[in-house]
Amino acid sequence: NTTINFVNLILPDNDARFFLYGKMGFGQFTFKSRLVFDDESEPDKYVEAESPEFLYLIGGGAYYKINYFLDVNAEATVRLVNNDKLDGTVNNKNDDDYYTYISVGVTYKINNKPRDPRYFKKLGMKSPLIRRK
Repeated sequence: NTTINFVNLILPDNDARFFLYGKMGFGQFTFKSRLVFDDESEPDKYVEAESPEFLYLIGGGAYYKINYFLDVNAEATVRLVNNDKLDGTVNNKNDDDYYTYISVGVTYKINNKPRDPRYFKKLGMKSPLIRRK
């Protein structure tokens, strides 16, 4: 998968708290679907993938940094499956199945406080925060 931060593309030297990003990618998976009917006279139908199936995804999201420790985000992606049996039914048309993924999240970062420039000097590291006289 690839994630592209659109705010950093437009404004490369920003320190924004809010940014938008896009995702795209592909992969493989196997699945086992079960189609359950409300009518008890119809038996349940099971569908399994005989081989790994390809998956393509595209989507995006938004991220907001509340402070150094806490972030919130929302994301939505559409995943296109190169198969028509994902939902347990087979259609004679050449249309593949797809599903969506929607999430809202909170990230808590442990030990992510801003460092004093003296911390970097003590370790012998160079930092853009250290001003030379």
